[in-house]
This record gives sequence, structure tokens and C-alpha cells, in this order.
Amino acid sequence: EKVFNAISHWQMFIFMGPAHSLEYLKSIGYQTFSPYIDESYDQIENHYERILAVTNSFINFISKSIEEIQQIYIQCLPIIEHNKQRLDACQFTTYLNNEIDNIIKT
Repeated sequence: EKVFNAISHWQMFIFMGPAHSLEYLKSIGYQTFSPYIDESYDQIENHYERILAVTNSFINFISKSIEEIQQIYIQCLPIIEHNKQRLDACQFTTYLNNEIDNIIKT
């Protein structure tokens, strides 16, 4: 739910979750922030290695100057707006409940 909280507040995000989480978000219509953020961590199966990779991705991003981050944010506004519209268009609670039901059934 943290990613959707960021989306609802017009924020960029780095998603620390299971492998292929970003891939899943894309499959349901959301956009992510590559190449502005190194998202290669999403493909790493090993939990420890993925945590290190996502941490490095985060550190690399926040190590940029404030001005550079502001420019990246401005360049990412179409992605941010798309995600916000996608979230607003779907009934997230209904969708989430359906996904949980599907997981429970399998």
C-alpha cells in the first residue's frame, strides 16, 4: 500500500518488495521511473542482494543535487500524472480485495 500512497500524493517511488514487483505494477497499467531510477533490482531473486541493490539505487538517487532531483521530478510529471489517474480510475479497494481473494484461493 505504500506505493499507492505515494502515487495518491503525486510522489515518485522506489519500491522495495518481492522480485518482479515493478514488473507486476507495469502489468496492471502503472508506470515506473526508469531510467531516472535504476530499477534493475526488481529482477534480483535473492532477497539479500535485492535489498542491497534497491538501497544502492536509493542512495544513488538521493545523492543528486536538489536541482537535479527537481528537474527529474518535472520530467517525470507525465508518469506521476498517469499513475495518479490510473489509481483514481480503478476502484483500488475493490481491486485489492479481488487480488487477496485470488491469492487465498490458490
